[in-house]
Amino acid sequence: MANFKSLPSQFYVAMLLLVGSVFFGSTEAVAQTDSAREEIFQRRRTSVMEFVQENHAKMEQLLLTLEKKQPAKFRSAVNRIGKTLFKMKAVKDKQPERYAALVEQWKVKSEIEMVTARLANQDDPELRSQLDALVEVFVDNRRQMLEIEKRHIEQRLKRTNRLLEMIETDRDAFVKKNLRSIDRTIRQLKSGKSSKK
Repeated sequence: MANFKSLPSQFYVAMLLLVGSVFFGSTEAVAQTDSAREEIFQRRRTSVMEFVQENHAKMEQLLLTLEKKQPAKFRSAVNRIGKTLFKMKAVKDKQPERYAALVEQWKVKSEIEMVTARLANQDDPELRSQLDALVEVFVDNRRQMLEIEKRHIEQRLKRTNRLLEMIETDRDAFVKKNLRSIDRTIRQLKSGKSSKK
């Protein structure tokens, strides 16, 4: 069965190939697509390595080793971390507290994954106790994330209730305010059309 998450990128690549083959011939389209993919990967690699260098020295060393010894696994790891980083950066400016907690959660989760991989290769009681401690930190971090999320939801609910109360108190004023806004948009659209003539 197809992986639906990968369909948009496959569709995008297919469209690039189709358009490229119409304009340039199929070989050039493939070369341009590969070149574009490589450029995107290199940008992602740069941002991932900067982030990892700043936040997780062990992960940086692991990635550098993978890059030399297992390039395919390195690319896969960079792409996976890049997607996570993209999601985290989406909240960085709007919710710095949540961003900081997300970074901590990622660090602990990454550490858990590394210790788990080592435990799969060797049964070591010290590693096991390290894993237990990391899982406790992860759970505490998850609790912190949920508290942040709860506060955010409570703030949104307060704003929503205030707005609802204001609308219920003076509905006509809200109708007039929205109409004024629409009238401004109409004037802007008209002035834009007249300036283009």
